[in-house]
Amino acid sequence: MAVKIIERTEKVDKNVVAALKEEVKVLMQISHPNIIKLFDFFEEPQNFFMVIELMEGGELFDRIVSKSFYSEKEARDLVSILLNALECVSSPCVH
Repeated sequence: MAVKIIERTEKVDKNVVAALKEEVKVLMQISHPNIIKLFDFFEEPQNFFMVIELMEGGELFDRIVSKSFYSEKEARDLVSILLNALECVSSPCVH
């Protein structure tokens, strides 16, 4: 497990906080191998804490932009994984 700490400053917009809480609500209900597992969420006056599944390997965005070429198969496989994860968010994987 890992703990993601999000600093809560005076400048944090109420819409940002609402979006974070909505994300937490959704993640707490999802079980899917390609979506990070959120185990718990805590709020304090200065910070938000998300207890999440430990993910090693770096940022996905960095991995995508560092690759200079994607084969058709790699692109197809990636899109398939993404669509499967999106389907999970909208239906049966939510519990």
